[in-house]
Amino acid sequence: MDAAAEDPAAGAKPGVNHERSQPHLAPTSSMDPSETDETVLAAAAACAEVGPLAPNDADRLVSNLPEGVRVVSQTTRQDRVPTAYYVLVPPLADRDAGIEKLRELRDAGFADSWLFRGGEYRNAISLGLFSNRSGAEKHADNVRNKGFDADVRDKLSPVERRWLVLRLEGGDVMRAELPLPEGAKRSSQPCP
Repeated sequence: MDAAAEDPAAGAKPGVNHERSQPHLAPTSSMDPSETDETVLAAAAACAEVGPLAPNDADRLVSNLPEGVRVVSQTTRQDRVPTAYYVLVPPLADRDAGIEKLRELRDAGFADSWLFRGGEYRNAISLGLFSNRSGAEKHADNVRNKGFDADVRDKLSPVERRWLVLRLEGGDVMRAELPLPEGAKRSSQPCP
């Protein structure tokens, strides 16, 4: 048997593709059409950025990564996040107006109050600092019920947050099995 009989392309003209061509078929998806574009991207992506994570949450996530997912990089950022909640009478026109309003509040039974002398809340009056928003809202409602304006404002503090770039070696494990703590998000991105 000669080479031409075994290989139909042998002896053929150069530059001509003699392989049998296959029709080009559009890829099909087995994903539910109700899934969001973000879900589709997360399943198709080779890498994803995950964050913001508290340092302990990041450590826990890294130590429990599913098989086939590895950390490519991680960064630390300082974010300003609410750590407490002020109940405030909004800033008044000047210090004298603040002192007068402070007197009115104390006469109405709000003894634990003080006037901000500078900064972001200059001439506002603090009626308390609360560790949770619901307690602050309840106190603000009490102040409003006695005829005063009151707002709940976040007390922002710098907090370390970590961001991880994860590489998915195959499948859609990152979408299906990656347990993220509350507040953390995953976004698809090209791998570094």
